[in-house]
Amino acid sequence: MLQVADLAPGQTLVDLGCGRGGPGLWLAREAGALLIGVDFSPVAADQATHRAVLFGLTGPLVLTNWQPNVPGDSRLPPRARIDWPSLLRGAGFTGVEMEARPEWHDTYTRVYRAALSLGDPGDDTLLAGLQDEARQRLPLAGLQDRVVVIATAARASQGIAQGNLRARRGCLGAIVGNTTCERGAS
Repeated sequence: MLQVADLAPGQTLVDLGCGRGGPGLWLAREAGALLIGVDFSPVAADQATHRAVLFGLTGPLVLTNWQPNVPGDSRLPPRARIDWPSLLRGAGFTGVEMEARPEWHDTYTRVYRAALSLGDPGDDTLLAGLQDEARQRLPLAGLQDRVVVIATAARASQGIAQGNLRARRGCLGAIVGNTTCERGAS
């Protein structure tokens, strides 16, 4: 696969439907390439982000997700109450910065509404998944902001060569090093 991809260090590989990140993570590490992974499953994107460490892909982390407007808001389910800066600092990340922009929030809610307006997804499992996510997220949208969080990993993985990985979170995913895994809007 590496020979067919013909990637050079610093080039960008886009992995559509990156799932847990396996092939894309491996190719990025081996080639020293930038990886942009895109997946509509937040679970798969989370797994890809965690697997990045196993591949020795460390460095800056950039993730996009939802942040409660009020920390610990009991109206949100527990998994939606995550205070990303506190969580990352507690995990040993440094230089943690977070930013929210209204247009990011607006874009996600428009995507959710558009998905629901399409009606019965039939055999389209991706649309069905996005509609399920929209039904969960839209009622809570006013309680959260769409954010990007940037942090630096405290240390590299045990003895594995450092690579270039970004894994972005959300329809988009989390970034470690120079590789990006974009998730389905989470």
